[in-house]
Amino acid sequence: MASLDKISKGRAGWNAITSNPGGLANYSRSHLRKADLYPMKKEFLEIVEGLWDSYEDDAFIRDKKSGVFYDPGKMHPLHYTGNYFSVEGPLNISRSRQGRPVVFQAGTSMEFMDIAAQHAEIIMAPGDDFGYLKGIYC
Repeated sequence: MASLDKISKGRAGWNAITSNPGGLANYSRSHLRKADLYPMKKEFLEIVEGLWDSYEDDAFIRDKKSGVFYDPGKMHPLHYTGNYFSVEGPLNISRSRQGRPVVFQAGTSMEFMDIAAQHAEIIMAPGDDFGYLKGIYC
């Protein structure tokens, strides 16, 4: 996603959805229960955002004359250990223009809303009644 965000000059977005338990078998996670999906999603989003922030905006100097490519003091490995994932980092790409792709999420459950409030820029919700949606999210 970070590469696509850079290639598109900040026009990429990511719909960070939670897979169904059946689809998790493709990622060696078929042993998880449905109750694991939201806690795992929260960890995953924390990791992705942490990796997107591996480098400060001005970490890559790219000065051919001096031979200085980047400032190692502006690189921050993630060192993340959770219940589902363990990731060292850093990401192998510099930040995009705006730092990271826009994150979308869809849902209406309380678990979803807690995660979306911390990680999403855009929430997609069903319904054609603004009052109903306002009651859910406000």
